[in-house]
Amino acid sequence: TAGTFQVKIITGKPPLGSAGLYPTLPPNPPPSNDLCEDAKVLSNELTAGSTISATPSASLSNELDFCGSVSMMDFRLSPDVWFQVNGTGEWLTVTTCTGLASLDYNGFDGVVTVYSGTCTNLTCVTSNDDFYGSTCNPTTAVASWLTDEGERYLIRLSGASELIAGDYGIRIVDGKMEPLPRPENDNCE
Repeated sequence: TAGTFQVKIITGKPPLGSAGLYPTLPPNPPPSNDLCEDAKVLSNELTAGSTISATPSASLSNELDFCGSVSMMDFRLSPDVWFQVNGTGEWLTVTTCTGLASLDYNGFDGVVTVYSGTCTNLTCVTSNDDFYGSTCNPTTAVASWLTDEGERYLIRLSGASELIAGDYGIRIVDGKMEPLPRPENDNCE
């Protein structure tokens, strides 16, 4: 839109009760799958979206936040979105590797965590932050798990820290994906 505007620079904190004098733009509404209870069905078709206006699921415990990985970071304060998929009795993989440079290399460092159970009684199945050896950016998140047929799994996609939010692509792939082995000369020693 176009129009006239006024800019005022304020030094220090505005005085109490002055919020009306210094209005801010209203935030964008959160995505429709912002809450676990509103998890979108995920398929092998690419689902694109953004976590920028999402809210964090801060009620998760540390154990539920990032299981099945060597990382000890606390991602509970990161904006997140939720998905769901039904188990097939076979291996499934959730991946943020899309093959699209605009999504794979846009700076969003995502974390996927897979849960069984219900939104009020989650059990962590697996998670992944960085999947080295994929054809995508190393910050791609890829998690594989052996599913139980008919079991509903909840998938949380969040940023790798409380300050990370952005555009993503996510999908389900049949089968198991494992990282490539690191080369023998990966370390200086």
